[in-house]
Amino acid sequence: MKKILPLVALFCVLWTQVSAQSQTRYQPTWESLKDFKVAEWVQDAIFGVFIHWGVYSVPAYGNEWYPRYMYFKESKEYQHQILAIL
Repeated sequence: MKKILPLVALFCVLWTQVSAQSQTRYQPTWESLKDFKVAEWVQDAIFGVFIHWGVYSVPAYGNEWYPRYMYFKESKEYQHQILAIL
């Protein structure tokens, strides 16, 4: 949670600056946006989001080890898989 708070604060600051600028200088038209100049630090900034949604999420049962444990006859994943097939 402590790692997310600085990002949320940065987003809020940037959002208020952008919304304040857009209300005073820009209109919702393409012509109005042609004059928009992006800050240099924005051009150089990199922001990425990584979301991993693997095969284990398809059965929606157990955890990410579902594909492995479904082959062990003593596991609950195996029983779940057998019942799903029937």
